[in-house]
Amino acid sequence: MTESQINYFLAVAREKSISKASEALFVSQPAVSKQIALLEAELGCKLFERHTRGLELTASGRAFEKLFLDFRIRLKETIEAARAENSVLSGKYILGAFEGWQLSEFCLDMFRELSEKYPQVEFEVQTYSIDQIIYALKRGEVNDILATEAILDDHPELTTRHVCTIRSLLLFSSKHPLAGKEGLSLADFADMTFYITAPQNLIGGISSVLTMCKNEGFVPKIEYLPSLSAVYNKLQTGSGVFFTNEWIMSKDNPIFSYLILPYEAGVGFAYLKEDKDSPFSVIRDDVLDYYERKYTNA
Repeated sequence: MTESQINYFLAVAREKSISKASEALFVSQPAVSKQIALLEAELGCKLFERHTRGLELTASGRAFEKLFLDFRIRLKETIEAARAENSVLSGKYILGAFEGWQLSEFCLDMFRELSEKYPQVEFEVQTYSIDQIIYALKRGEVNDILATEAILDDHPELTTRHVCTIRSLLLFSSKHPLAGKEGLSLADFADMTFYITAPQNLIGGISSVLTMCKNEGFVPKIEYLPSLSAVYNKLQTGSGVFFTNEWIMSKDNPIFSYLILPYEAGVGFAYLKEDKDSPFSVIRDDVLDYYERKYTNA
């Protein structure tokens, strides 16, 4: 079924004549007749009956006429509503993310696209520690968040959508005795302290560390530090290692070395379930669409 077939059908129903419909549509009579015949074949029913006074709709024809007319009205209303919403949507949309992440990986191009579509909306990113990002969302400081799924999985009050998968890595001082060693593996750090910024009560924040180390045959000594600054201070003294992922910005700092681990972490986009009808929900859909385009088959 095509838009042309629907238009031809409605014109014939209105004019009660193939010839008059063809004149109104500025097409030939055979073209109109052919499209009506194709439509009847697809729908599996006769739409018109010929009488001395012209063509009359059958019972099925009247039902489809109502359906197509209603569809036209609803489509027009929906398009107008969407255009109106886009034209008046304003305010500030804030995306929360982990502190220390390389934000240009997922924000610059996306916000450029969104700014063109929603010129009256200001777009911004706020960064938080692992143990604060969920609370920032609940307090309304941000509209949505981007975080590792291990953290998001602990919160059933969130709606979470998978964005992509990134590699895990171990960050340590470039002056560490193991820096530059050939064939370095996670097991080489078995006697080191593993620093994390996820408190013990965030089970998802440490379970992946425990699992990876267990797979390498050891139980790690884990120490919680409250911020990345505290972690970096520890690492620069040559003390311990920091478990993180490849989006961490500091991996490009020459004072650090890192080991890419054969383990991956899922990144999720999340929002409060109670916030599903937010005025910015249309932007949320566009953000998810951007991520799908960016990371599908990447």
